[in-house]
Amino acid sequence: MSEIFWSVKVRSSPHNVNVQTYLILGLRYTLTHAIVEELAGLGARVHTCSRNEAELNVCLSEWEKKGFQVTGSTCDVSLPAEREKLTSFTSSIFNGKLNILIKNAGTNIRKTTIDYTAEDFSFLMSTNLESVFHLCQLAYPLLKASGSGSIVFVSSVGGQLSVPASSIYGVTKGGMDQLARSLACEWAKDNIRSNSFVTAGGKFFNGVMSKTPLGRPGEPKEVASVVAFLCLPAASYGQRQCGFFEWVDNETCPRGKEILPGLFKKLWIREKELKSNKASKRAIIYLLLLSWVIIILLGLICLKLMAYPKNHLH
Repeated sequence: MSEIFWSVKVRSSPHNVNVQTYLILGLRYTLTHAIVEELAGLGARVHTCSRNEAELNVCLSEWEKKGFQVTGSTCDVSLPAEREKLTSFTSSIFNGKLNILIKNAGTNIRKTTIDYTAEDFSFLMSTNLESVFHLCQLAYPLLKASGSGSIVFVSSVGGQLSVPASSIYGVTKGGMDQLARSLACEWAKDNIRSNSFVTAGGKFFNGVMSKTPLGRPGEPKEVASVVAFLCLPAASYGQRQCGFFEWVDNETCPRGKEILPGLFKKLWIREKELKSNKASKRAIIYLLLLSWVIIILLGLICLKLMAYPKNHLH
């Protein structure tokens, strides 16, 4: 009886996530890990997924010791069958209802636009955009059944601004942001909210960081707190927003510390080479122009001498 009373009391507060059910995708990311801990720490029931079973089990064991209500399953969100299996399992453990869907799974292949292959395009579109669209379709009945559903996409500044060597990635993230706006309007009648949360790797985007008032990137826990707010009943009027948040994540993937600095170093070297090549081309052009000027001057001198009377030369 006391348990029922406790649940009713929690439901009346707009600042609690207790008794809500969450499906959070993309556990390999540091930010996703922080979001799970933030929400589970507030009392939410969370189900998450990862492609790596070993990493998933380590996290689940850690959360069990902390007393969190977190379950997990392996899933490759780029595969339709895996997405269907995940949604079906989530429905079974949450009794056909889902309050919140948080999508943070995604990837990138860093190349210049002309270097991308058809396979690269298909893989990135499938993993980053098709997967989120399909998962929303699959989760819709569960979100509607909850009576108060919410979708939060963890997107990227790459969908709003130009990011080096990431044109396809930018297309997928821009598409995700627009999907959030579309779903917010289309599913509002079913009491389902939809928002997109735009993050940026401040360590590598000095242009973004220079506009950050605090002069520093946010920590994963700080970002997780904002995501948690979007899930709260207190944010029930928040719809189709695309909020920016600059933060740093060197653990985006196991080789994140190597890939990103190495990539930007290569781009910086390439930029220097291009500038050097441009300088060389300009120097050649200037030399050619100077040569033509000298030739013209010599020609004029010769013509002048030829026209000068010969008797004046003695």
